[in-house]
Amino acid sequence: MLRKSKISFIARFLVLILKPKYGPVKALERSLRLQGVIRFTLLTLGFIITPSLLLGYLGWSSMQEQEQAAYEEREVVSTIMARSGLDVIEIEFSSFEERVRNTFEGGRTPGEELHQDQRLVLRFDSKKRMLSPFSEREKKVEPFLFFHPALAQRELSKEEVHKDVFANHLFQESVRFVKDKNIEEAILLLEKIKKQYPEAKSFEGVDLIYLVDLKLASIVSVPEKIPLLLNLVQSIINSQWSIKDGLKGAISRNAIAQLRQLSLRDDQKVKLDEYQAWTEKRLNQMYWSLYLSEEWQAMLVDSRVPKSGDLYWNVKEKGLWAKTTWNDETFIFGIEKDKLLNRLKKRIEEKAKSSPYLGMRVLAPKEEKPRNVLVHRKMPWLQGWSLVVYPTKDFFDRRTPNKWQRTGFIGMALVFMFAGFFLMIRVATKEIELANIKSNFAASVSHELRSPITQIRLKGESLLFGLAETEEELQEHYEAVVRESERLSWLVDNVLDYASIERDSKQYVLRPLDLNDTVQRVVDSIQATLIMRDVDILFHMNNRLPLVRHDPDAVSQCVINLLSNAAKYSSHHKDSSHHKEVKISVQRVPNGVNVVVSDKGIGIEAHEIDKIFEAFYRSKEEDARRRKGTGIGLSITKHIMEAHGGNVFVTSTRNVGSSFTLHFPIGLIESEGEKNV
Repeated sequence: MLRKSKISFIARFLVLILKPKYGPVKALERSLRLQGVIRFTLLTLGFIITPSLLLGYLGWSSMQEQEQAAYEEREVVSTIMARSGLDVIEIEFSSFEERVRNTFEGGRTPGEELHQDQRLVLRFDSKKRMLSPFSEREKKVEPFLFFHPALAQRELSKEEVHKDVFANHLFQESVRFVKDKNIEEAILLLEKIKKQYPEAKSFEGVDLIYLVDLKLASIVSVPEKIPLLLNLVQSIINSQWSIKDGLKGAISRNAIAQLRQLSLRDDQKVKLDEYQAWTEKRLNQMYWSLYLSEEWQAMLVDSRVPKSGDLYWNVKEKGLWAKTTWNDETFIFGIEKDKLLNRLKKRIEEKAKSSPYLGMRVLAPKEEKPRNVLVHRKMPWLQGWSLVVYPTKDFFDRRTPNKWQRTGFIGMALVFMFAGFFLMIRVATKEIELANIKSNFAASVSHELRSPITQIRLKGESLLFGLAETEEELQEHYEAVVRESERLSWLVDNVLDYASIERDSKQYVLRPLDLNDTVQRVVDSIQATLIMRDVDILFHMNNRLPLVRHDPDAVSQCVINLLSNAAKYSSHHKDSSHHKEVKISVQRVPNGVNVVVSDKGIGIEAHEIDKIFEAFYRSKEEDARRRKGTGIGLSITKHIMEAHGGNVFVTSTRNVGSSFTLHFPIGLIESEGEKNV
């Protein structure tokens, strides 16, 4: 009996767990056998698995914290970036509003451009009539009708000409001159009209006098032409333009083009440059006034009236408009929307370049937003437009590899950890199974050895003390001693052979011999023993069998193991209630030679066929459990056959029987000489 102090804490703990099921003795036995495995398991859990889990958790937590910090940083940076983008827009508009207000407060009229994208500024009186830069008078007669033969073919009625300017007969006469293509006479007549009716300079938008001067410039001498054209251009510049009349601009451009071809003084060139710039500016204003007429007219009639000096903004399809009032007058500023927005977009994109992983852009109304928008702000002054900040591909490209790399490392660590844990469980399970197998093997061998030894001792004592009275009893005792001695010899040989196989020291000498003789010797030696166990052997040999290279002792052991198992697991013959039947045959097959041992026994389950050749394996079936054995016979048989270059096969049907085949391949038949394996 072991002293309690000699038993480890683990064993005592296992005893407490196993005692209710196995009792104190068996619980102590199993605890002592398993304490090494449990110690190994606890050490692995305590010093490998648990630290690995903690490190994995800490690594994952650290990664999550870093990701969270990165996202928080990104949120802050994106908010700052959005604010910087809005500042760009605010500066753009607030500076314009400030310039407009300063202009009014300085007592000036904002007729000049106050913004680089401004295209016009319109001024209206309290009755919504345009004061500058154009008038809105309607033209009655197009002046070029008088000088364009293709359009001068119709008679103009008296009502089409202002009664206070031209006499009807003079007008009809000028028309006749034009029809006859007598331009010189028409010019003389118009010159006469110019002298007699100086008020013709402003004739319902028909600037006839400018056409006369332009035509006269084409027929006068150069010294007269220069001042005539300069005065003509200056007169046009100083006159009131009509919003729907582009004739003055055309006349001014024509006159300037003619002057460019003449030799001018330096002061005249400077003045001409000023005239040309002013003309182009006014024509540009006229173009935008006409192009955007619907939009500024809508702004004019808009009921929303801003506070004096403050700007009311509105976004239209073509332009961006600002409206204000000052001294009962209304001012409307027109800004080219596309150009302004393109410039703002570029500046905002430049701002976005400061961050390698964030993007910023301006969104039009109803434009689809980018994915994963971080900040979305409405843009002041631009109704419907907005500014968004979003993560770019660079952000994810920069962080994703690091994230996946760290995740991969943690994942690999966890995989290896779980693999190690699984292997530990497997090793522990195998160790437990091996411990149980070895324990069962020791018990089985002890039982198997005790049985023949006991029989030999009993029969020997009976013979020694003369307890057998008849010859039959004496013969029975002698046979029992021989039978049990042979059985004991088989057991010892199997154990010794298995030990040699485990040490890898077993050697076999292969010689070309008749396999029939080898099997016949085994049958002859074991037949008497099997008959005493009520087993009949039916042996069929092949007389035309070639020589097979084999180790006769090793093959004999294989045959003995198969015959012993066949006898052990066989059932009684159908025709007899006392005898079992085992068949053994030597067969020539195309690819070698087979030794087949068949029985009509309990059979083997299909799922156990691959396991029966494992060392110490015993079937879980109750019928097989009742039959004693060491579990190493088939393992030794398989090792011997593989050492010969052959194999052992089995076919079995439950409750019908089994058939084991020792296969010697064709190579063993053709080869010669000896070979040590």
